[in-house]
Amino acid sequence: MTPREPSNHSPFFDSLVTIDIGNTQTSVAGFEGAEVKTCQQFSSKHLTNKRELTDFCTRCRPLIDAAPVVAMSSVVPKIATKLKAIFLEQFGEKVIFEVSHQKKLPFEICYQTPETLGNDRLALCAAAAEQFPNQAVIVIDFGTAITYDILSSKNKYLGGLILAGTSLSARALHEHTAQLPN
Repeated sequence: MTPREPSNHSPFFDSLVTIDIGNTQTSVAGFEGAEVKTCQQFSSKHLTNKRELTDFCTRCRPLIDAAPVVAMSSVVPKIATKLKAIFLEQFGEKVIFEVSHQKKLPFEICYQTPETLGNDRLALCAAAAEQFPNQAVIVIDFGTAITYDILSSKNKYLGGLILAGTSLSARALHEHTAQLPN
């Protein structure tokens, strides 16, 4: 399957900056339409205090200043809360859209506890629903965890699963077995 060309009626903006705060990495990307124009990655463990987050915003300023909208997805609430406060100080009333189960998404969540779904997973499913309309899709993300999410051909989120990522799995095997090297 190949991605389709973005439609002219896409609900997404022509120019957009995304911030994805993950457990291991934080990625900042600049988009024009569906095309990634630039992407920077930062270690999330170095974004824990005000000074580090202020430096992060300063380094991302040219990208953020150039876009009308910033969309943020986070699985690390402590970083997201602090970043939003510093973001407001540095960028004023810049529109920031936070991905969550409470926002309008291009798919219906058919899951008993939508509040437990990670915003990263929701963002990936939104992209999959946009790129592959009316097609059943399995979205797989390899990071600190490996996640699998299923969208039906009617754009319904059916569920998924989370497994330990490759690094966590390898470390656990090394620590809990007698003969497997690190």
